[in-house]
Amino acid sequence: PDMGTAGRLGLSGGAAVLLAGAGYLVHEDADPALSRLRWFLWLISSAAGALFAGVLAAQGLGADAPTTIVLTVAAMVAVQNSVFWAGEHRPAQQALAMAASVVTVGALVDQFAGSVAIGMAVWVAGVLLLTFGLLHRTTFPPLTTGIGAMSVIVGTAMAAEALGGGGYLMMVLTALGLLTLATVPLDIGGPADRVVLTVIGTFGALQSLPVTIGHFAQQAGVVTGLVVWAVGGALVFAASRRVVRSPITIEVVGGIALVGGAAITGVQSPAFATLFGFATAVGLIVLGTMPGRVLLSLFGSVGLLVNVPWAILYYFPGEGRVPLLILVSGAVIVL
Repeated sequence: PDMGTAGRLGLSGGAAVLLAGAGYLVHEDADPALSRLRWFLWLISSAAGALFAGVLAAQGLGADAPTTIVLTVAAMVAVQNSVFWAGEHRPAQQALAMAASVVTVGALVDQFAGSVAIGMAVWVAGVLLLTFGLLHRTTFPPLTTGIGAMSVIVGTAMAAEALGGGGYLMMVLTALGLLTLATVPLDIGGPADRVVLTVIGTFGALQSLPVTIGHFAQQAGVVTGLVVWAVGGALVFAASRRVVRSPITIEVVGGIALVGGAAITGVQSPAFATLFGFATAVGLIVLGTMPGRVLLSLFGSVGLLVNVPWAILYYFPGEGRVPLLILVSGAVIVL
């Protein structure tokens, strides 16, 4: 705390330069362990460089806004690691260069605009990285794909805070877009890219779907449920036509959406939800009798076990409904 600005800059900047030079002196071609040593030295050099940039912005230039300091630090990390990376197979430096570049874009826009513009800028940067990764324009493409995919999810999440319903919908569509890229048999990317897209797309969907459905269901429960139900029907149809890479997985998701969409309509109209859910469950069981579609009968059975007791509770109020509820539920299980 008692060290002056010049001393802090000299200590952090000197450490960054010395560690960068030490990394260059390591002959990474001699042994894989030496490659990892070079990556590690440059990683610590980046940390020292980031500290140098933070001290320079906050104390040397007198920056007060945290976003200005973030911009300076992120730009330093991006430039430094871009030089270290130099298009070689250096995953640590590649990840830092790309992630810091996205942060730089967001922090730069933050100097002039609000959260919506920041989110959209991060989203655009993520789309560019995602494109480069899927087209294998960089070293270690799955890493580029992953950083791009995470950036588009984060970008839409930032914009959604200010946009509300429209932002939530965009976040859902972005997550579903990643899952579509992972499942549709397009001639882009590789198996590792599809795994990355599936993991990040699933994460984005789990983060965005409950919030989005809850937001729209408050005022339009029936319409929201019908939209979810229609998406589930489309997924089940796509799985049946074998136009996706993992039809069983898509069929499972579609079955959940069909049963869940019917249940969501109950937020606005329990009377409609119970009957619609019952019809959906029966339809799934009928489809499940076809060869190779047994999973649909499973979701249909779950739908019956949910909607039949729900219908009895709704249409037959009073104490006398309990024996009826037990009787009908048992019959449904037997069937």
